[in-house]
Amino acid sequence: MYVETLNYYIHVLLSDKRQHIVFAENSGWNMDHLKEQLIDYDSDRLLFISLSPELFDISKGKGYNELLMMNMAISDSQVIQDAGGFVKVTGRYPIYNILYFVKKATSALESGKDLYCDVKDHSLYDRLRLGWSGHSFYSVLYGGRNDYYWQK
Repeated sequence: MYVETLNYYIHVLLSDKRQHIVFAENSGWNMDHLKEQLIDYDSDRLLFISLSPELFDISKGKGYNELLMMNMAISDSQVIQDAGGFVKVTGRYPIYNILYFVKKATSALESGKDLYCDVKDHSLYDRLRLGWSGHSFYSVLYGGRNDYYWQK
């Protein structure tokens, strides 16, 4: 699923010469096999960061470890540091309106906003009596300014 998704993002995002993709993951696996399956793999514009699973604490949950992975990716990526911000998107499946989101997030971050995300703020789950909070943040896709997000 990563190959298909990355190929989609390469096609859509890297057609803009200003864009880069940084693929960060926390399993520690070798990425050579993945790279071999990608269309138009350009190591200057598509960067890989494979972090060791020993750096993470599963007892603190997925959200904590995802934030930790983002901090490490920013710390390890000069491209992200130079850009001053990032758009985080899942590598598991393609977000087909990613270009629209990147443009909106970039505009928001350049205008001084710190975080651009999709926050679910409704009472639908309460009305359906599902017991889930209608106030949630979906971490599949969001953008942030480094100075707001990154803990050095």
